[in-house]
Amino acid sequence: MTAQRSLNMTFPADLASVDQARYRIQVLCREVFPLDTEATTDFCVAINEAMNNAVEHSGSPLVETEILTDVNSMTFRMRTCGKRFDPTSKAAFPNLDKLKDLPEGGYGLALIQAFVDRLDYEYRDGKNILTLIKNIHPGGIISGDYNRDDQ
Repeated sequence: MTAQRSLNMTFPADLASVDQARYRIQVLCREVFPLDTEATTDFCVAINEAMNNAVEHSGSPLVETEILTDVNSMTFRMRTCGKRFDPTSKAAFPNLDKLKDLPEGGYGLALIQAFVDRLDYEYRDGKNILTLIKNIHPGGIISGDYNRDDQ
């Protein structure tokens, strides 16, 4: 059984800092869940999109992040003081049949929602607080309806 691990980071709201944070988060997730590469990859993509969105759209000078892992899940929490933005409304994926006509960007929220099992948001004391949770089942089986064979 894997012990709970955590990683807290506060960094300037710029894309170079996001790259460094993403790397540290990937290392932690892969150390804790070495057999579940699909789940950790999905979760890291969602985290990266969330951090990029914070840098590009919030206007916050700093990004505060926390990741917690235990034997059954990974939880990412991000705090920014910037424009209020609620990411819980359903975002649409692009029509993949028309990839050549798609503009760059604009699908981060849809990716986040697709790759996590739970997304929570609150605005408290002038801060956006985003929480992303990815459930992991023992033996490397990913939870979430999108991965079920019986659908």
